[in-house]
Amino acid sequence: MSNGAEFDYCFENKTVWRRKVWDAIHHRLSKAGKKPKDAVVLYLAAELDLDRSVAFEHGFRNQNLIAIEKDERVADFLREQKKPVIHSTLEKVVGSWNSELKVDVIMADLCCGITKTSASCCYSMMCRSEFDDAIIMFNLLRGRDPLIEVAKSWASNGSGHRGSVLRRYITEVMLGRSVEETVESAEQTKQYVEELKEKARRFYQAKDSGNYKEALRISQQKIETPAPPLMMVEMESQMKLYSYKSTSGQYFDSIIFKNVLRRCFPDRIKDTQDLMAKDDATARQIAAVLAVRTRRVNLELTRQP
Repeated sequence: MSNGAEFDYCFENKTVWRRKVWDAIHHRLSKAGKKPKDAVVLYLAAELDLDRSVAFEHGFRNQNLIAIEKDERVADFLREQKKPVIHSTLEKVVGSWNSELKVDVIMADLCCGITKTSASCCYSMMCRSEFDDAIIMFNLLRGRDPLIEVAKSWASNGSGHRGSVLRRYITEVMLGRSVEETVESAEQTKQYVEELKEKARRFYQAKDSGNYKEALRISQQKIETPAPPLMMVEMESQMKLYSYKSTSGQYFDSIIFKNVLRRCFPDRIKDTQDLMAKDDATARQIAAVLAVRTRRVNLELTRQP
């Protein structure tokens, strides 16, 4: 994927996109030692609820797949099918989530571009302990986003890919970081990269000469200069960008990543816990859904030999 602003990458249909995204989620959970059957998932359902069947194929369980639906009619329809549903919006669920249950996956398949609400919602979930190390996916419409002109000029490679723009907006605007960060951080980045290059040079030199024992020793050596926070986010978040073209001709960009923000910026997010205000009605629905989930999980445990 190159410069998304010029539409010079291959667009796929949403069916292919959906399977690739769930494959990526499954891979990241497995890499972290988490079984899909135990993972708690929040996702935006819509009437057809197409994600649930794909999630089942990847080993996720019904009681752990918690749908979020703002249309009351659709929410009632899903409830009739015995599916866990919260009738609310994503931002209200994030602001009202029960802190006793950790969320492992968030699928935010939105029908909008980058707005203050969508960006704040993403940032809020990244700052809350309930979503630490969660796999987060945002799917965004490519269009005349209110924030796009502010952000795309410094997105990766000048790209207009909404996933790339959202990432940069979170880490550099909402965290208060400039594009260059600070002089000290820039020097730290330069030093870290130089040491990384030197380590790679010594590794391949030993490997090419047949000294595999020495190559292994070098590969296990730690770099003395600590990685800058933004670089740590890049390395640990396992970020991946996707795009597809809908049947109506609209373009969508998505980003999937592991939430490591609190670990990388512990000093920057102490006062950001309430970006999304708690909604009492949503909180009551969350409590009801989680109570039913607990009963179902306990019932399954009693049935096991």
